[in-house]
This record gives sequence, C-alpha cells and structure tokens, in this order.
Amino acid sequence: MRIVHIEDLEAWQCLVKALLAPLGIEMVCFDRLNTGIEFLREHSADIVLLDLELPDSSLYDTIQRFFGEIDFIPVVIISAFDLQSEEVKKLQDSGYQVSAYVSKIEMNALDLLQACKEAIERYYTTEQCPIQVLQQLTRAKEILLHQKEQIVEDDLF
Repeated sequence: MRIVHIEDLEAWQCLVKALLAPLGIEMVCFDRLNTGIEFLREHSADIVLLDLELPDSSLYDTIQRFFGEIDFIPVVIISAFDLQSEEVKKLQDSGYQVSAYVSKIEMNALDLLQACKEAIERYYTTEQCPIQVLQQLTRAKEILLHQKEQIVEDDLF
C-alpha cells in the first residue's frame, strides 16, 4: 500500500511516517502541492493525505488545484483547522471528492487509519473497492489496538 502525503512541515511528515511506516505502509512525502501532483500524474498511490496550507497554495486554492489535476484517488484532508470550523464545512459542501478529514490537533494513528479506511470505502463502489488495501488497513489497525492493549497491560503490572 502506498500513501502520498502532501505536507510542508517536515515534523508532520515524520510523525505520520512514524505512525504508518512500521505497519507496512509505504509513505511518499512532498512539501509542495505541485510536486505531489506531478508525482501522482506518473505514479500510483492508494490514498492521498493532503494538508490545506502549503507554501505554493492555501485552503480553497489547494483543493481546487488538486482536484483540477487529480480526480482518481481517495483524499484525506489533514489540517490544523478544527473539524467543526466554517472552513471545513465549506469544503464538505464544495462538491469536491474529499473523502475524510483528520484534525492535526487531535490526530492519532488509529484515527488516521480509520479515516483512510473510510476514505477508500466512500470513494470506491463495492465492486471497485481495493480489498487488499482495506485488509492492510484493517490489519494495521488491529496491530495498533494490540500494541495499545499491551501498553495498558504493562502499566497495570
């Protein structure tokens, strides 16, 4: 499974990579919208994690430019905007195929995996849905849940 992460802050790229790479998920990161779009024109990916505020685009411009070029892949917005904000509500009502949203403020690995799974399920029809990708996301989530249980168990004893 390959996830493309378009995010300008290296710390966020590293965090997401640290959360997902150990689960067998290939991460390809870009710090500019243009370079991410160029990559996606020539290479396959299963999902895109997209920040809204980038050095070469901002908020609605990011969405319009991305979907003006790329309309064939599920997208999860990862943003510092509160998920209840007017900006996010406007994006949800915009008609663009944004499949899921994750707040940077509240993000954890389980929420991120769940958002990716939901994005894929929303994007594809049942017949087209990439079963192997969903299975890998489900396995990754199970691994994280098991690790979480182990940490709690270790703390109790």
